[in-house]
Amino acid sequence: MYSNQEIEKLLPLGGGWAIRVYFEELIARKIANQSLSFLDVNTVIANSCGVSAINIIDKIANITGRKLPKIPAHLHNSEYTGNLPIVEDKSNLPDELTKEYWIDQLCKFFDTNALSLDKHIQKLKAADKQTDINSYQIIRDWSFPKLRTLHNIKNGGQFNVKCIVDELAQLCWRRWYWEDNFKNLYLIYPQNRFAFGNNQWLMFSMVHDAAHLLHLTEYPHTCQPSNPNNLAFMEGFAMFSEFRFFELFNQSYEVEEDLGTAFDTRTARMFNLLGLLERSFRIDYDYDVHLLGCSPQTWIERTCKKYNLNSSYFQFAYEFHGLPGLASSYMLGLWSYKKSNNVEDTLAKGSAHYADLLKLVAEGD
Repeated sequence: MYSNQEIEKLLPLGGGWAIRVYFEELIARKIANQSLSFLDVNTVIANSCGVSAINIIDKIANITGRKLPKIPAHLHNSEYTGNLPIVEDKSNLPDELTKEYWIDQLCKFFDTNALSLDKHIQKLKAADKQTDINSYQIIRDWSFPKLRTLHNIKNGGQFNVKCIVDELAQLCWRRWYWEDNFKNLYLIYPQNRFAFGNNQWLMFSMVHDAAHLLHLTEYPHTCQPSNPNNLAFMEGFAMFSEFRFFELFNQSYEVEEDLGTAFDTRTARMFNLLGLLERSFRIDYDYDVHLLGCSPQTWIERTCKKYNLNSSYFQFAYEFHGLPGLASSYMLGLWSYKKSNNVEDTLAKGSAHYADLLKLVAEGD
């Protein structure tokens, strides 16, 4: 999936950049029953720090059975100030990129106030039952056609996606993988689908992950997720896909018409809104943690107390620690695609100047 050279290019960035890609390569090799011997993991660990990297090293040790070196939790060597911007002045952001906008949308959805919001979210979330559904069929017959229509993508590459049930997925941040230079794509997930009900799974994977798989299918030449800028480019498209579903729901779209009664429009819509809210908090997170030096745990505690929201929404704080700018790129990227007159053209051209677009969004232009 990745070459040693791709991973080595990330070593000078410190933080969790190189170890993240190393782990993804390890997972891909494990699933494909290939040799787990490639780049020396100790070299990667020596150039890593932060909570995200610590958690990944623990997972690597679990998979390989090796005792691995310890690294510091503080970000002493992740002074990465590359092309991914962090928003310092949020006053110029479009409303749709702010947490206040999505809190308001959820309050309107439930006809409640911010203090009572989490109670309503938890109640509907608990009612989202998991039944036996065919994820492969949904991606092929619903996700890909719907996303092509929403984005006006005329290209129609051959559908070559597999769904693999593997408990290794419990360890993974990213669930979409490939082999043979993007010719064979696959989505991995555990038997219990991360304990998600049908509607959470629909928004979490059959929209967001499916958008990545569509991108890899139609425009593999613009996909190089080992590169931070390109990963941001890909996440921006997936987030714009979620936003397009937000717009679709506002136009009275009912998911049952396409997928039947195993799904529920109201519940799916709530998870769509919740996903957009969670990503909007990431803009604050990047600034507070990667510029001001707040720890992930402290940031979660402060945020939960201030907004009266459950800590489960903010576990991303650990995953993104030591990856400066990546958390913000989800929503900044969403807006860069929204401003594009031609999503298909944007995807085809790739991420060469994408960081400049993100900076314009971050500055309010």
